[in-house]
Amino acid sequence: MRIYLITFVFFGLSLSLKAQQIPQNSQFALNPALLNPAFIGIEEGTEILVGGRWQMLGFGDEPRTAFGLYSKRLKTKEKELPNPALNIGREIPETEKKEKTKFSQAVGGQISLDKYGAFGAFAINGLYACHVQINRAFTFSGGAKLGLTNNSFDASRAIVSNILDPSQSYQGGDAEYDQFIAGRTNNSNMNLGVGIKIKYNDFFIAAAADQLTENSVEFGNSSANFETKKHFFVSTGYNINVSDVIKLKAIAQFKKMQPAPLSSELAVIAEFDENLFAGMVYRHKAAVALIGGFNINDKFRLGYSIDFTINKLNNASNGGHELTLKYRF
Repeated sequence: MRIYLITFVFFGLSLSLKAQQIPQNSQFALNPALLNPAFIGIEEGTEILVGGRWQMLGFGDEPRTAFGLYSKRLKTKEKELPNPALNIGREIPETEKKEKTKFSQAVGGQISLDKYGAFGAFAINGLYACHVQINRAFTFSGGAKLGLTNNSFDASRAIVSNILDPSQSYQGGDAEYDQFIAGRTNNSNMNLGVGIKIKYNDFFIAAAADQLTENSVEFGNSSANFETKKHFFVSTGYNINVSDVIKLKAIAQFKKMQPAPLSSELAVIAEFDENLFAGMVYRHKAAVALIGGFNINDKFRLGYSIDFTINKLNNASNGGHELTLKYRF
């Protein structure tokens, strides 16, 4: 191809997205189900999470992400376990007659819309998780996601220049590029992901894999090669009760996508009297984020984070913002 394509994805995103194709979240410690389906249904009831993220402001045409997550813990009938040693002549108290089930299930759905320069991705997935409480201290969870991702390229938003004279705009004539934009520049592929979580008292470790099918199941005949890659995530964390009103949560997360190097981030979140929370995220050699928010009541939680770039892009980037709202009922 005798021309080159200058878009944001090949400039700023060449550094930030080389670690992953899946949208990044600074509030991953508060919303782990966005990356690992094993986390849905951890709490009883139904949850709805919506949010948006704006990254690397200052370049123009920056990455923007909108996402939503729905999860519902299914009701399971409690099984009566009568004790034969009890005197059948007396009434069996409720606490002795029934024992809560140690197995629970959850279902949900997830959507995301990701825009970065001339490229875009829309994903919709169904979620399932099960949780097995081995004893009071130990719980094992497993989850899966299945859905579709539509990738697109908008040639009208791309800036194309002649490689021989970059000051001149592209007027056509490159057969390879002309054929590329003349064909279909969007396609859909199946997405499969799995995740597990092991919790022991206040400690947990979790792992997840996403986009396992890569481009093996595609729909459409796009001339663009979006080259979907497998993603792997490992996270571990610990909750500390500092006092009766202060709780501390520390979580480390590692992400890998071939052929990019391993990326890592650490989050520390403090919760005050179950109403306010604040914390910090360090993304290795990339950014630092400050997180804050509050629980409006027992149902609503509002979270906000601001990112500060600490690598070479700091001279051109004004950081980013992320806003989330969770409703539980």
